[in-house]
Amino acid sequence: MESPACPRCGYDLSAGIDKWVETCPVGGVCPECGLDYRWGDLLDPQRRVPAWFYEHARDARVSAAIVTVVRIGLPWRFFEDVRLHHRVRVARLVWLILAVAVLSQIALGVSAGALSYGSELAFARLRAQLPAGVQYQPTPESFYRPALTPQTPEIWIGELSLGFEGGPYAPLLAIAWAAPVLLFFVLTDTMRMAKVRFVHLVRVGAYSLVPALLLMQMEFLVMYGEDYNASAGYLARGGQSSGMARLPVDAFRFAVRAFIVVYFAWLSLWWYFSIARYMRLARAWMVFLVMHGTAMFAVAVVYFAFTIWVRH
Repeated sequence: MESPACPRCGYDLSAGIDKWVETCPVGGVCPECGLDYRWGDLLDPQRRVPAWFYEHARDARVSAAIVTVVRIGLPWRFFEDVRLHHRVRVARLVWLILAVAVLSQIALGVSAGALSYGSELAFARLRAQLPAGVQYQPTPESFYRPALTPQTPEIWIGELSLGFEGGPYAPLLAIAWAAPVLLFFVLTDTMRMAKVRFVHLVRVGAYSLVPALLLMQMEFLVMYGEDYNASAGYLARGGQSSGMARLPVDAFRFAVRAFIVVYFAWLSLWWYFSIARYMRLARAWMVFLVMHGTAMFAVAVVYFAFTIWVRH
């Protein structure tokens, strides 16, 4: 049996057991970081592990992963059930992130291929309506080229290659996700006072990455569809604006922008409840404001710098 350790800072608490003579206390306080704990949780780390929690699921891991991803949408509930004494299984977290990344990439590839092929069909119809009556038929390559490489900086309409320009949203999401974790190490005094083991930051950061990955792929798909739509119509009319019916991306584009705003709000709640209920740090509001305020400031700087660069 491993020696009982403080779930937050890792301090060896086995000396406390040696002092038990006639009775066993229900809980105690870590002399190193001041965390209140229950001996039952330390002596049996599997105690009170939620049945839905992917990191500790023994059976039905796929369904547990789906339920866990859904439950991170409510941080106050998530961190009521997931506690510091529940052992962090880094390998499971890595598999979860890889699964989300691969599946979202496959979905993006299929969607990009469908957008490409649909754009070329519209391109062919418009070319056939011109006085010259130029005939053009899409090929299978119209689908599988963007499906295999959806992040390529080029898009293709017929035999022409056009540049693809993305927006600032993927970098903003990346900064918003990474900054709170990095600040724990940059602000050494905060890290020293908090006495939080690195694995807990890995857990909190890994789960907050899941919606960021999904939003990055959704944003890329919207910009991809917009460029294909505009370029196909432009080329079909011989280099002039066309009346080609737009692909249904406007509502989707608005939804993605709205989801990004919601993600920033959710990320604020996620880090606050991870600090207050999961890590159980003293002065949680102060720690949260310093960390997340700095992170949001970095996001704002990048966004305005990108906006100024685009305008010039």
